[in-house]
Amino acid sequence: MLKKAKDWISSNSNFVQASTAVVQVGIAALMLWTLNQSAETLFVTKRQLESSIEPVLDMVMSGSKLQLTNEGSVDIKKLETIAVIGGNFNLTTGKISDYQVCRTRFLMCDTIKAGGSFEIDLSQHMVKILFEKPATDSIRVYCLVLRYRRSADMKPFTRFVPFTANKDGKTQTIDIYMPLFPSDGSSEASSVEGFGSLEIARQELITLYKTKVIPEDM
Repeated sequence: MLKKAKDWISSNSNFVQASTAVVQVGIAALMLWTLNQSAETLFVTKRQLESSIEPVLDMVMSGSKLQLTNEGSVDIKKLETIAVIGGNFNLTTGKISDYQVCRTRFLMCDTIKAGGSFEIDLSQHMVKILFEKPATDSIRVYCLVLRYRRSADMKPFTRFVPFTANKDGKTQTIDIYMPLFPSDGSSEASSVEGFGSLEIARQELITLYKTKVIPEDM
């Protein structure tokens, strides 16, 4: 029986070699398919994991320069300005008057990688207020509204950048910028939380956003 098998293989060696090659190709194709399936499963699992992670966009303001840093573990995509709000905040009444809302959709940065940064010059995005200079008991306040997306699922997130920009008391020519949010880059950072009138100004700016921008389906 064994001799007959050897004789058959010997006489049909071409067929046997061809069959072996076909089997090898089939095994290779199966292995490649298995690897592709594993890669797709890994990709989907990674996407699902990233879609559950909140992006972390840290802000540090120094003068008119705003440094945005992606402190999270997922990339941030499509950072854009969707609105700029400005007005005169009355320190006595705690209200914003003569406000202006500029709705826009300006792409500033396509991608901020995890650990990466992007700088914005706030002076280039301020509303051009068309009013007279604020009264002595008022200050000029602004809010840059940013929107960005999580790379995994492109879910949008909104970030407010409230700040003041007023003329130097002596020369009246240089704008003095101060954040209305805690910022390590500003000497005023430690006092913002406790400075009641500035906290009210920040809340007033956010109220303007909620009432004047959101209804427009930005």
